[in-house]
Amino acid sequence: MKTYLSTLSMLFGFFLFVFVGIAPAGNVYFQEDFTNSNIAIPSMEEFALESVDDVHGQSLKITRVSASHEKVQFPVSSPIPAGQDYVFSMDYKGAGYCMLLDAQKQQIGGLAFGADGKITVLNTEKDKWVPSGIKAYIQEWFTVQIRLNAAAKTFIFLVKDVDGDFESKEWPVISDAPLAFIQLGNTYPIGNVAYADNLSVTEADVVQSAADDKIIILENKFEKPLSAMKGLATNFDIEADPDGEPEFNKSLKISRPTKTHEKIFVSFRKPLPPQHDFAIVMDYKGIGYFILLDANKKQLGGMTFGAKPKALSGKADTFIGTNLQCNPAKWNHFEVNFKMSEGTFSIKMTDDQSQVSETPDYPLAGDGLPAQIQFGNTYPIGNVAYLDNLKAYYDTARSLSGRKNVMTPAELKLAGLVPVESENGLSFALTAAQGSIEFRPDTLREFALVRFDAAPGMAVSMNLTNSAGHNIAISNQGKNGFYEEERKPVLLEKATIQIDGKAGDVLKGLGFWTAYLGNASVANREFEKKLQGDFRLPVYEGNAPALLMLYNKTSEPLPVSITLQERKSKKEVHAPLKARLKTGENAISIPIDELPNGEYLVFVTDDAPGDAIRGSLRRLLRRQVV
Repeated sequence: MKTYLSTLSMLFGFFLFVFVGIAPAGNVYFQEDFTNSNIAIPSMEEFALESVDDVHGQSLKITRVSASHEKVQFPVSSPIPAGQDYVFSMDYKGAGYCMLLDAQKQQIGGLAFGADGKITVLNTEKDKWVPSGIKAYIQEWFTVQIRLNAAAKTFIFLVKDVDGDFESKEWPVISDAPLAFIQLGNTYPIGNVAYADNLSVTEADVVQSAADDKIIILENKFEKPLSAMKGLATNFDIEADPDGEPEFNKSLKISRPTKTHEKIFVSFRKPLPPQHDFAIVMDYKGIGYFILLDANKKQLGGMTFGAKPKALSGKADTFIGTNLQCNPAKWNHFEVNFKMSEGTFSIKMTDDQSQVSETPDYPLAGDGLPAQIQFGNTYPIGNVAYLDNLKAYYDTARSLSGRKNVMTPAELKLAGLVPVESENGLSFALTAAQGSIEFRPDTLREFALVRFDAAPGMAVSMNLTNSAGHNIAISNQGKNGFYEEERKPVLLEKATIQIDGKAGDVLKGLGFWTAYLGNASVANREFEKKLQGDFRLPVYEGNAPALLMLYNKTSEPLPVSITLQERKSKKEVHAPLKARLKTGENAISIPIDELPNGEYLVFVTDDAPGDAIRGSLRRLLRRQVV
């Protein structure tokens, strides 16, 4: 019986960043595996039924024999009701394209697979094929799915190839009429050969959003050899865990059989955008390492695996010891969190006993954008390690590091709203079905980022007036959820915000944020050339102020701003303290009598005039109440 690689069990999908909950509802509108098929195939040499391998059996062979573009269109077997969400799925090998058409043969949407593996999308907003940012390994069979959201008039697509799974962002449809035809065609270069198999169109249930908004840029459970493993079979292989732990099944086996050091580079399936924090998570067993690299293979950060994992610290430019300890003969879970705007990373480890440990922040070794991960075999000779469940993802929201919210509570006039506690930005609860905010700052305020998180069913519209008297309209168009828009810096004179919803609904994280001016790690390193210091004691007991000893290494007074926040929650617990540090040693008293037990981060930030991103010195304050 023929094996279907594109099964409905894979439909765990995402819509508008991350969505879950797609499940087959039972209706199958089209299904074709080209085995014992009565489907009409054009009588031309461009299209033929041919057996490719034992897994797929007979498939549709598509060839570009000349400059002439030829296509084949398969009618959907059963009509799709208007407004019905559906999933088109296909196994494919090689360069080519697929197109979804309505009954009038108008394009709904489509994908093209280039000879280099890059996937382009037919985008109605630009009326042309545009890069998706996703690349497939087309030299072997891969599965592609197009998932259409009829209500939103959008679709996303998923690619599953030897390098793992990847899901696209949301794309607008061209025609919102029901699907009637599936079109496949031959593409350049002349002589190109591709294969299609296991075509299906199935009904999908309504999709519900997930709690966390994360964009996955790499995911692999190592069920098949990676494309990067070609030619490295003696050092890298796909094997089951020899101890038979079923949750890991097949894994990437990394061996050191000789003195030769071998490595593989696993690229992100989509570029990481700037100003976003991201994480790499994995399960690892044994001794080894990983290094995060930019597109030029310059080291950014990383760690070693073993009984005492080490971190690749940019400040030391080498691997340094951490507080982590584990049993490398067992599976351990690692989550490495990168704060790109701050230029730091930290490691969170869950060992085989479910004990969680976390390191402090380490500086990154470079300022480039991450693009790939390097794994390698390590000594001693004969060493064997295993890697599984590799995933990299970034936060939907931009990092606010290095930015400032120019909207202050004292300058707001509220109607139908009451302020509520908020961590990032300002938050307000509706006391009626409608509310409004008037923001009239005393002076012009420059901002570049608008951000808020609307409650379900809440509509938010803004009318902004810039310094030239021109109006700027911003609206979430009645769509609840997270809204973020970056624009060229605007000098704001006033803003009126209208909020429609129901009493009790909360608008979270509202703010007008200043522009991002660069990676803070560069500024931090420059600032550390001017200032050094730490707390006089490792732990403070009692109610006496904590003494922060700062040494100004310059010959001029150094203006600084000192803030204190809880280490875990990041909540600021004191108003910023301004100081002008003289040359040499300065003792700064920080009140701690009202602070509970715990750890706090103190940031000493350059407060010199100017628009450049400001460097800071970060130190840990431990408070213990006697």
